[in-house]
Amino acid sequence: MTLTAADTQNFEGIISQFAPQLVGEMGKAYVQPDIPEKKLQNALQSYGEGINATNVIALYDGTTFGSAKDGFLITKAGFYYKEILVKPTYINFNSITKVEKEEVAVPRKNKPDKINYTLHIEADERIIFAVNNLYVDGEQLYLFLQKVIESKDQNLIDETDKIMILEDMHEDVKLNYVKAIVQFVMNENDEVDAKSLSEIQTLMAQLNFDAELRHKIRSYVAEPSLTIDALLERMIVNIPRGSENALKISLVKDMIRVHRVRGTDTPALEVESIVNLAERYDIDENQIAVIEQGIKNDEKIMRGEVKDDQIVKNAKELSARAAAVGVPIAAIYMSGSVVGLSAAGLTSGLAALGLGGVLGLSSMVTGIGVVVIAGVGVYKGIQWLTGGSERSKTQKREFFIQEIIKNNQKTINNLAEDVNFFAEKVIEIALEQEVNKQRLEKLGKELAIFTKALKTLQEKGIDLQAVLEQKD
Repeated sequence: MTLTAADTQNFEGIISQFAPQLVGEMGKAYVQPDIPEKKLQNALQSYGEGINATNVIALYDGTTFGSAKDGFLITKAGFYYKEILVKPTYINFNSITKVEKEEVAVPRKNKPDKINYTLHIEADERIIFAVNNLYVDGEQLYLFLQKVIESKDQNLIDETDKIMILEDMHEDVKLNYVKAIVQFVMNENDEVDAKSLSEIQTLMAQLNFDAELRHKIRSYVAEPSLTIDALLERMIVNIPRGSENALKISLVKDMIRVHRVRGTDTPALEVESIVNLAERYDIDENQIAVIEQGIKNDEKIMRGEVKDDQIVKNAKELSARAAAVGVPIAAIYMSGSVVGLSAAGLTSGLAALGLGGVLGLSSMVTGIGVVVIAGVGVYKGIQWLTGGSERSKTQKREFFIQEIIKNNQKTINNLAEDVNFFAEKVIEIALEQEVNKQRLEKLGKELAIFTKALKTLQEKGIDLQAVLEQKD
């Protein structure tokens, strides 16, 4: 196989050229954008669970009847392989350091010898891969993995096939992500008002910010010093390869979230800062509309405006719309839900149901909650999720509201610490012999905003408790 100079710099191009050559004696390979959706979903469910579907570059269907439940998937991070009645094999491209091949000639009557290949792959764990000629051409797989090592040395390999939740990313990513939202509020409002601050505090609780990170945000709120563009440039540096697009969608979502919390009816498409960010990230109007609809769905749950059957219906519609416009549903929830549930918190209570990895989220997160799981259809047959006769029809709503209340209380506790910080600073300055009136006035104003934000969260907690006590 001959690769052009451009292809050697483009790992996706290498995969696209090699994939058809990797096929053994049966079946067919498909390369994006020509992978049939049904085959892709079957393969993901059979042996690729947890992969973000948009990361799949090539698929090989090794089945007789075209189900694609056996074969292989290739992404920019790994090779996923499954043959009938055999446990799946996964090769993490980033961990490969060396590949050697072992060839055994098998004589055949009146035919050339058949060559059987065994690949010895040095990685995090040594892999001995006995190649099945029906599925894979051993020589071509060996050559491909050599190209993988070259691409790894050129830093072209993705770190993950799954969307890493924001909570688990480098602290510089999280810090600049939240600072960008603070700056967005400043650009729109000239100051960080109490409602916006309460929502930003809720987001920090969802992302599990410790006291030190919260202090850095608190300092930035007091003295914002960078443009949104500068903050975005800093944020992008440490994003895990493979999660970039999802994080961009998530940031647009959280800016819309903070915009809406102020009670304005202005659509996101009429907010200049949001439109500019979306254009920067090539997020079009249809995608913005889907993101905004996801936020509205969550808000309805928090206000107690929807019953359980409507939660499922809305989730199905959102998933269908998101898929149609090219928005990974997990991207909308990678920082958590706009109503205050963290990505990890949404999962508590669902892991035991065996729903791990259905959305392509990495780390310990095994799902994204009833709303999204219902939307992608994996709730089938599970009465806890489908509102079966053994459980009250209010179970889904109650699950959400209870989790929101927990996170709201966590946010209140964090914000109370921040209020105490400002109160102590005010007292310190007031006791100084030469009181700096300008600094005292500034701190007093900041204390007032943080105190109002605390009151907003306390009122939200009362409202949530009232919703929880409502009859469905």
